[in-house]
Amino acid sequence: MQLLTADLRCPQPDSLLYHGYIARQPKETVMRRDNGAPRWTCMWFLLFLLILTSCSCPDTVQAFSGHFDSMNTGSRASIKRLSAEIGNCPQAKKYSVSWRVDLGPNERGWRAVKYEREDKTSGYVGYEFDPGSGFGRDIYLVDDDAIQKVAQEAGSLEDFAKYAKTKT
Repeated sequence: MQLLTADLRCPQPDSLLYHGYIARQPKETVMRRDNGAPRWTCMWFLLFLLILTSCSCPDTVQAFSGHFDSMNTGSRASIKRLSAEIGNCPQAKKYSVSWRVDLGPNERGWRAVKYEREDKTSGYVGYEFDPGSGFGRDIYLVDDDAIQKVAQEAGSLEDFAKYAKTKT
C-alpha cells in the first residue's frame, strides 16, 4: 500500500501550481472614501489658521541679538536686528532688541535698543540699560527709513542724529 502525502508548503514560483495558486487568490478590496470633504475642510481650516497667525503681529516685539564683548558691537548688531524685526512685523507699536555685554571682569549686563512708535511710520529710538526699564539718555525721533539706513551702514545709536526729527 502506498501512502499519499500532500505537500503543504507554498507553491514554488516555477511550478504550474504556483500560477494557478495566484489566479485563485481573492483580490484585495480597497475601501475608498468618495467623500473627501471632511478631510479637505480640516486642511483648509488649518491653512486659514496658519495664515491668520502669521499675518497678525503682537503690539510688542522682543528679540535677542546675542552675546557681545563690547557695547558698540552689540548695539550695531541689535540695530540690524531691529531693522529686520520692523520689516517682519511693521504693525507692532514697540520693539526691543536686547543683547548681553561683558562690561568688565566682574560686570555683565543686558542692554537693548528700543523703538516705540509715535505714529505708523516713525517713533523714538534709544538704548535701555536694563531691558524693561525705559529709555536711557539720547533718544531720537526717527522714521522707519532712518532705521533701515543706519542698519545698512552698520551704524550705532549716535548715527540716528543725522536722520532725527528731534532729539530729547
